[in-house]
Amino acid sequence: MLASLIIKIKPRDNAIIKKDYGSLFHGYLLSKLNTEYVEKLHNLKLNPYSQYSYFDKNDNVYIWKISTLNEEAKEKIIDVIFNDKSEFLELKYHNLKADIISKNITDICSYKDIADRYFLSDDVNRVVNIKFLTPTTYKVHGNFTIFPYIDNIFISLYDKWNMYSKNISLQDDKVISDLVKNVNIIRYNLRSTKFSMEGVNLNSFIGNITLHCSNNKILVNIYNMLLDFASYSGIGAKTSLSMGGVLISRQSIKKDEI
Repeated sequence: MLASLIIKIKPRDNAIIKKDYGSLFHGYLLSKLNTEYVEKLHNLKLNPYSQYSYFDKNDNVYIWKISTLNEEAKEKIIDVIFNDKSEFLELKYHNLKADIISKNITDICSYKDIADRYFLSDDVNRVVNIKFLTPTTYKVHGNFTIFPYIDNIFISLYDKWNMYSKNISLQDDKVISDLVKNVNIIRYNLRSTKFSMEGVNLNSFIGNITLHCSNNKILVNIYNMLLDFASYSGIGAKTSLSMGGVLISRQSIKKDEI
């Protein structure tokens, strides 16, 4: 099971929540969870959750989004935070307090639901836009990258999907190589940035890219399925610390624009 918790918050005294406060939100989150489960999370190779915050200009509030990748994580993370009676949260390192305006559990679905969305449809969605809401990066050969290479995008999604999807597996080495050959970035508006974590500045990027996938419908379905999954898992490294938060959207595009 996949799920998201949307928490609307408003900092007191007109304070600003900066893009690299993710580790502080992470610390607050863990402080609310069962200690045995927190210990279990520390020992996992890939975390079954992601979290990040961003400013919503339309509602003039900050959004803190927590997403989980299996039933246990939903029960022990999302349900716990949702049922917590606190009316505000406090990021102690910066002495920042923010009032909790609302909480909503959204986008509950199964891995099968995501797969069925594409494999049971006659539509072929080849063009997908990814908006990187928070700084995003990958660690390649010991260095953090400042550009979203296709193989890095899909390797992280492929690994997490196979780790937490019980019934629908993508255990096929050709999937990644086929995606790398057939998915192209056709538009981008990116900038490099730094993400500060425990005194270390990580190279990263933020902005938008538009992808196009060629080849047969089966590959296009897998491409769409994994990108929908990215809304829950995040993309790249440190997604539990608020990196790699993305918004996925689709659009029609003329052939002569590709």
